[in-house]
Amino acid sequence: MTEKYLLWRWGSFMRMVLSLPLSGPQLFKQGYSSDVSVGPANIPWRIETTSSAGSAILSETDSTIFSHFMLKSVDQIINMAREGLRT
Repeated sequence: MTEKYLLWRWGSFMRMVLSLPLSGPQLFKQGYSSDVSVGPANIPWRIETTSSAGSAILSETDSTIFSHFMLKSVDQIINMAREGLRT
């Protein structure tokens, strides 16, 4: 799960630097993925998001967006990050 999270963050940062469209705002507007369960974490201001692939404890904003990536493969996340890049 850590690898997926870091790839998502890296991809989002890379897309922002290159002025490419970001998926985060649209995913946040959709709310949590229906494929995850959400509950309070034992850490203040954090949410625990759980899927069949694992769980993550993140801020509410990151948790909402990342919930859409939790069941994707590493390759899918990399391809999403690279979408629209000139090679």
